[in-house]
Amino acid sequence: MFISYLQRLLSQSAFWHAVVRKSRGTAALQWCRMQIAELQIIECSRDEFFRIYITFLMSDEFPPMLQHKMDIPLPDVPLPEVALPLLPNPEPEIPNHLVPDVSIYSHQVRDRMYRLIISQLFQDGHGPLGVSLATALSLHEPPCPPSDELYTIVSGLTPKRAQDGDVGDEKSIDLNVDSSVDITSPPLTVYEFAVATGHRGPVNAAAFNSSGKLVATGSQDGYIKVFDVEKMIQRGLDFHKLPPDQMEQSVIYRVIQDHNDNISSLSFHPDPDRQLLLSGSYDYTARLFSFEKSGYKRALRIIQEAEPIREVLFHPSGQYALIGTVHPTLRLYDIETNRSFVSSNKNDQHTGSITSLSYTKDGRMYCSGSKDGTIKLWDGISNRCIQTIVSAHEGTQINSVCFSKNGKYILSSGKDALVKLWEVSAVRPLMYYAGANLPPGMTPFRTQAQFNHDEEQVLYPSASGHLIVWNSRNAARLAALPLDHNGLVKRLCHSTAEPAYLTAGEDGRMRFYAKIRA
Repeated sequence: MFISYLQRLLSQSAFWHAVVRKSRGTAALQWCRMQIAELQIIECSRDEFFRIYITFLMSDEFPPMLQHKMDIPLPDVPLPEVALPLLPNPEPEIPNHLVPDVSIYSHQVRDRMYRLIISQLFQDGHGPLGVSLATALSLHEPPCPPSDELYTIVSGLTPKRAQDGDVGDEKSIDLNVDSSVDITSPPLTVYEFAVATGHRGPVNAAAFNSSGKLVATGSQDGYIKVFDVEKMIQRGLDFHKLPPDQMEQSVIYRVIQDHNDNISSLSFHPDPDRQLLLSGSYDYTARLFSFEKSGYKRALRIIQEAEPIREVLFHPSGQYALIGTVHPTLRLYDIETNRSFVSSNKNDQHTGSITSLSYTKDGRMYCSGSKDGTIKLWDGISNRCIQTIVSAHEGTQINSVCFSKNGKYILSSGKDALVKLWEVSAVRPLMYYAGANLPPGMTPFRTQAQFNHDEEQVLYPSASGHLIVWNSRNAARLAALPLDHNGLVKRLCHSTAEPAYLTAGEDGRMRFYAKIRA
């Protein structure tokens, strides 16, 4: 195709411009002009120019995949003598009837993008790096000359990053439009310990409500405690600290007791004005509580399961709830009628116990993690599995899955002690957050990886008793903070609304940290 196109252009008055633009760009034209100048040729026939240009095509700089197309004799056609100007001049447009109608495919767009990158490197004085990149990518055309075009594009498209206190869309990680690694949210090193509260058994469940004003903990003792976040922050400001028992009484909002066994999971109703809390327990039941009034301690509704419940999660509408048990089958329940929905395809289900659940904000998709080592993506409308990530954490148990606020990414952790960021659209891992366990190895307990409130940082409690913090955009390790629990941390939660988080451990304590407002 390339040679036939050259032949067609031989009889055109502006053939060399078309040839250069179609095959190697302005770099080829400049190269030929330099050769003519070195030969001290003031005027050059089109025939001579064409021979020089073929020499250029056959040089080592030309992509090897096209060299085999050049070993043909020069077409024997009459060529009128035309002077070749040695100074840059505007190149005439190629007639439309000579330009093949070729659609722009995604790989062509990527080639264009790579050439812009290389051009910018040349412009900024990084020529060797630009040459190395061009060689590594095996581009079919040479990069554009040094240019600031990429800088101009980026400066025009870079969005304004929201600052603390801005009103509008929630901040969320989005590597497609923001590759900045600068962190604008408060680092966890400035969070201050505010309150510690206790249960009479290990604390296995904890959750913030959507407004970040309430937090609940559930324990092996069967009790659920709901705390007022504002009061806990206020207690952190008090110069004179209260005794532990008085401290807890001053910040507690409600105490609920209706389960007969370990509380394994908690989920607040998505609407913070509706003070409803869903709990799952090893007593085979999920229970819906109203804590609007202090006198309500019994469940409004009870969902009976056939196996101990490990995870419960409200649908974003608040009308449904996902329930995962020790059994691999995942069920969706109507909160009003207790009617359950299960995928009609048995192959959609996991082969091990459900360990974690997460919904996108619009409810159109949810994901699940399991002891079988897989992460499954589900259609939130049909309740069908649409994708399975096999051996997401080297075949080990999935400890947690969490959608980003925009639904584009999934943050997961496993018993391989790694945290991964997955791109949902391509179902591929984008980032590995490593170094939680030193030396590397398996983590002995099921813990969760969490985003902070604006998803600029990733949190993970390690088996060494430290809270590991990474930059979410480049996986740089930022801090390792002591957790101060007497034993393993069973649950980590960060508020989605403000800089505050809690840890809950097998020592029966919940510790609350926040950036204390002056």
